[in-house]
Amino acid sequence: MHKVLSAVCHGNQPIHLIVSGQGGTGKSKVINVLHQLVSKELNSEGLSVVVVAAPTGLAAFNIGGTTVHRLLSLPVEHGKPANYSRLNQDQLKIIRSTLKNIQLLIIDEVSMVSSLTLLFIHMRLTEIMCSDEYFGRISVVFFADFLQLPPVKGHQPFVPVTFLEAKQRLGSIASIDLWKIFS
Repeated sequence: MHKVLSAVCHGNQPIHLIVSGQGGTGKSKVINVLHQLVSKELNSEGLSVVVVAAPTGLAAFNIGGTTVHRLLSLPVEHGKPANYSRLNQDQLKIIRSTLKNIQLLIIDEVSMVSSLTLLFIHMRLTEIMCSDEYFGRISVVFFADFLQLPPVKGHQPFVPVTFLEAKQRLGSIASIDLWKIFS
């Protein structure tokens, strides 16, 4: 808790952290407390500096958040892996105004996020924040029970997206192993 609060509120570098634990260990409580603490520390004008999301509607509801797909206008996989496309200027303007003050993105149930969807999250945040740094230079904290739920579609977490898969879904982008940046 202190590590995240310190990095987000007083640090110069974004934090990339995974919090893992079995069901019933209090991850949702930690999400709630972390959300409140960071918001209180950074939020003097009622601005949304912390965003809470999850890969499914039920998981998002349980933590008082939204789906990561809705939050970032990501493609939803319906029977096949989705293709990524950049936002048009109108969409980008709306999402930038919504997320303009974000300092911390918390994603619950990240064990259900495929490596390809993680890549899409990274790419969308870099697009929104106009930054080529990991996740658009936004601090991200992932919560998961890696022994519980696998990704809805795609590769298990920690399996890098292959160059071929990235090329098929994104055009001519090189593969990237985003999991390695998390502590």
